[in-house]
Parts: sequence; structure tokens; C-alpha cells
Amino acid sequence: MRAIVLVGHGSRRCAGNAGIFDLRDRVAARLGVPVFAGFIELATPSAGDAIDAAVDAGADEVVVVPAVLLAAGHAKNDLPVIVARARRRHPTVRLVASAPLGVHPGMLEALRDRLRQARAGLPPCEDDQVGVLLLGRGSSDPDANADVYKIGRLLCERQGLRGHEVGFVGVTTPDIDAALRRLVTHRPRQVVILPYLLYPGVLVERVNRKAQAFAAMFSRVDVAVSEPVGTHPRVLDVLAERADAAIRGDHSAAACDTCKYRTPLPGFEHELGGRQALRKAAVHATLPVAAGTASHGHQPPRRHVLVCVNRDCVDRGSLATLDRLRRRIRTDGLTAQIRTTRVMCVGRCGEGPAVCVYPEGVWYRGVTADQADRIYEEHLLGNHPLGSLVDQVLSGA
Repeated sequence: MRAIVLVGHGSRRCAGNAGIFDLRDRVAARLGVPVFAGFIELATPSAGDAIDAAVDAGADEVVVVPAVLLAAGHAKNDLPVIVARARRRHPTVRLVASAPLGVHPGMLEALRDRLRQARAGLPPCEDDQVGVLLLGRGSSDPDANADVYKIGRLLCERQGLRGHEVGFVGVTTPDIDAALRRLVTHRPRQVVILPYLLYPGVLVERVNRKAQAFAAMFSRVDVAVSEPVGTHPRVLDVLAERADAAIRGDHSAAACDTCKYRTPLPGFEHELGGRQALRKAAVHATLPVAAGTASHGHQPPRRHVLVCVNRDCVDRGSLATLDRLRRRIRTDGLTAQIRTTRVMCVGRCGEGPAVCVYPEGVWYRGVTADQADRIYEEHLLGNHPLGSLVDQVLSGA
């Protein structure tokens, strides 16, 4: 029996998670096969539990489909680890994973429909008086951010619009405010904001607040925010196509040439080989590359240091903290023994910069660049955690 497992990002808002369960039911009705749903973080069941549930239900072939819009860290790193671990738990089951929704004509059609629907709620206006702002989620992966720009060009170029801009809800720039300021220089009479997100949640709420503030500042401009794209019927078509390609073994949708984990892109050379180095190394050391090949383990790093680069921590100086740690590690020639990774929000907003050291599971808060020197010398080299900055120590670490 074949089953599909949809894997969503996960949200702190129930509405966002409910959207994935609704999508699960729609995909099941469309394809006529059992469909399960799980999440990478922030919600239950986990993606691994969803795979287990599919196998327990009798599936001997499981197609894991990431219900995420673009190929960033979760699709490139977390999902392969989840699938690799599931293969170890279920060695007799064929497990394949598809590409995410990605840059696809069906997704462009969904965005065009959302644009038309949003404009329908505004007074009539000629196309050449309309400005469009496409908002991506934002990622530390430049490849994913570049895809948002590509989608913006494919969506708006030669459409006779007054102008269009691209921005991001978090993590990277330009942020919403900066993108709106650029868009208003085109002097549109109407502005339509298109959040390229699947379902309502924290990020959609942020977009709506920013839109309301913009509308209050520019009272002569009509402003509308479109609905997320997750409920659009074309999303089902694209998911079905991605699943079918995975079953056939067609991975042509994966754009590896510009992936920072495979190509030494300027400014991202230190991330060559993948984020989440410690987790991947542990799996890599025991799993074969493909069926029938021997395992080819590599020496895992001695420590893995995670530094939060979400907006709040960046505002508090986390980039300087990260740079200080990396320079000390490089200077001492310890890059193979101590890995550093930029990560998204670790749930310590207001207390950052947040730094997490593994395998001890020690989480630090309020780590300035100078304090990073002390963590490096006392903890990473001296094996003594810096007690005055410790936020928590994860149980079982």
C-alpha cells in the first residue's frame, strides 16, 4: 500500500496547523490514497511520528512531501534527516521524499488569483496605478530568498503594473517596512500585498499589522492584503506532481547548482556541506549513500555551537557574537572540531543573543561578543560552562 506523508513547518497558531490537516484531507480526496500529516517543529505530530503512523497503517511505500513553499533549511536538511531515520526504523518500507512546492507555474497561478481577489475588494483602478509587494517568509538560505525574487519577476513582469517590489516577513532584508517604502516611490494609487505563505499564523498577523500602519500613513493609497495561498486548488496539483516525480525518482526540481550546502557561494563558504552539522554527521556516519553501498562515516565534530540570527537576537548583536566565535575557532585551527551554525528563533526573544552548545545541551542568553570570548575559552576549550550566562541545560544532554 502506498501512503503520502505531508510535512508542514509547524506554527504556534492552531489555525496554521489546521491548514495542513485540511490540506491532508484534500490531498487524500484528490489522490485516493491514505495521507498523513506531521510537522518539523512547533506542533504535533512530528514528521517522524506521521511516517510511523503510515507504516503502522500498512503502508509498504511512503512518499514524504514537504508542504513548504521553498527549498530552504528545513527541506534541505531537516527533512532528509527525518527520512533517513525513518528508513532505519522501517528497513523494509520504500521511503522517498519529494521536492517542496517551489517555483512552479501552478504556484504562480495561485498568486495571480490571490492578486485578482485582493484587487476585487478595492475600488476600480487601472493596472498602471497598482503596486504589488510580494512577501516571502525569509530565510538564512540565499537560494530560497533568490527564489522569492524570481517568483516576483515571473508574477509581475510585463503585467502593466505601476511597480512591484519583493520583501520578507523576517530573517533577512528588505523587511516589510523597507519594501513598502520602496514601493511607494512608484506613486501607486493602490497597493496589494501578497504574503507568499501557506496558511494564517504569526507571520500573517505581522503582515496585517504592517499593512494597517502603512495605510494609516499613506491615507490616499488604497491597501489590500491577499489571503495565503494554501487553500488554492492549484496547490493540490503541484503537490500531486511533486509526489509523482518522487515516486518516479525524478529529482530535476532540486536546484543544486545554487545551493549553499553544495556550492561555495561568496559569503556562505563556511556553510558548505550543510547546516545542522552535528545531526547530519551522526546520521551520515551510519547510513549508506544508497541501497547496496557501504556506509562511509566521517569523524563528527566535538562540539556544535548554534547562534540565533532571528531578528530580535540580531538587533541585540548576535551577528557580532557569531563572528567572534568563528574567528577564534578559525584562528586556532579548530573548524573541524567545533562547528558553528546560524539558526532561526530558539524561543528566547528578549533575552538574546542566544547561543546553544552541544552535545552538552547548554543554552546561554545575553551573549555579547566579549562574552563569546569567555564561552570559547572556558566552555569550548576548557570544558567548563559559563554559569553566569546559562539559561538552561536540556535534560538528557
